[in-house]
Amino acid sequence: MRFRKRLKRTTRQYIMVAVICITVIGSAAISTSLIVIGQVRDEYEHELKKARHEIEENKKTIYVALADIGAGDILSEDNVGLKIVYSSQAAESYITARDIGKTAVIDIPEGTHVVKAMLAESEVSQTLREVEYDVIYISPNIAENEYVDVRIIYPNGESYIVLTKKSLKGLQQGTPVCYMWVDEEEFLRMSAAIVDAGLYDGSRLLAIKYIEPSIQDKAVITYVPNISVLSLIESDPNIVEKCSQKLNKEVRKALENRLAQTCYADVRSVRWDVGDIYGVYTSSTTGIENRNENNEENDISDGEAVPAESKSGYDEYMVPATDGQNSGGHDNNGIDTYKDEDGIYEYYFPELGALEKYHDDNIFYAARRDGK
Repeated sequence: MRFRKRLKRTTRQYIMVAVICITVIGSAAISTSLIVIGQVRDEYEHELKKARHEIEENKKTIYVALADIGAGDILSEDNVGLKIVYSSQAAESYITARDIGKTAVIDIPEGTHVVKAMLAESEVSQTLREVEYDVIYISPNIAENEYVDVRIIYPNGESYIVLTKKSLKGLQQGTPVCYMWVDEEEFLRMSAAIVDAGLYDGSRLLAIKYIEPSIQDKAVITYVPNISVLSLIESDPNIVEKCSQKLNKEVRKALENRLAQTCYADVRSVRWDVGDIYGVYTSSTTGIENRNENNEENDISDGEAVPAESKSGYDEYMVPATDGQNSGGHDNNGIDTYKDEDGIYEYYFPELGALEKYHDDNIFYAARRDGK
C-alpha cells in the first residue's frame, strides 16, 4: 500500500517535470522564432527599401524612338517621344529637347532609347538645303543614305576634298543622280569645284565611301576654289550650269560605256543550242546582203546550207535563194526577208542570229550539210 502511494507520487512528479520542461522549451523556441522572424523581416524590409531606392534612382524620362529612324533622318517630334523607363545608364548620355532636329548617324529601330552617340554633332543649319547633283562618279558599292566624301581629281592625279561626310539621298543605282544636304558655304564650294572640273579636261568629281561613319570622324576639307573660278562664277551666273552639263555628259558617257560592255558581254555569252538537227544562222553583211558576191567562195548549191567565214568567230550559214525568191528584202524592224515561189517567207533575225522559215502553223529550219 505504501509502495503504491510512493509509485503514484513519483509518476505524478515525472509528469509535472515533463510538462514544465515542455513549457520552458516551447516558450524558448517560440521566443527564438519570434526574434528570428523579426530579424528576417527587418532585413527584408531593408532590402525592399534599398531596391525601391535604386528603382527611384534609375527612373528616368527619356526620348524613345516612336518609329524606325534611318541613318541620315532628322529627329523630330513625329519619330521620337518622351517615356518613363528604368535604366542604370547615366542621364547625361540620353538626348534632350535641344537635340531634336539633329541627324541620326545610324539606324534606330522603334522602341530604342535614343542616346547622343546616335546623332551627328551639328544641328540642322538654317541655310541647309537639299541639292540635286548629277556630276559625281558614284561607284556601285555605295547605297542610299551612306556617308561619302566628295573629291575632285585632276588629270595630274592630285585629289582634294570638296565635301566631307555627306549622306547621299535619293540615290538610284545605275544613275549619277543623287541628293545631298549642303549649307551655303558648301553649295558655293561645290559650285566652284564643278566649274573647276569643267575647265580642266580629264578632271572629275568622285564619291568616296566611309566604312564606319558612326565611329569615323569627318575628313578635313582640302579644296580651295581658284580665284579665277570664283571670278568666273561672279561674272557668268550660268557657268555652273554649263559645267554641270559638261560633267554630266562625261558621267553619262562612262555609264553608257559600262552598260554597252555589259550588254555586249551578256549577248556574246549566250549560246542558243537548238538541237542536233537544226542549224544556227546569223545575219551579217557578208553572209546575207552580199551573198551573191560570196557564192563562188563558199560553193553554195541549191537547197544546201554551207558555212561561210565570220568576222565574229562563229560559223555562219547561208541558204541560197531558190528560183522565184525575192532576195534582199527588209521589214520595218531591220529583219531580212526572202520570199520563195510559194509565197513563203524566210526571216533572218540579226539579234538572234537564226533563220526561221514559216509555213502556215509549222516552222521549218534549214539543216547543215553534215546533218548536225
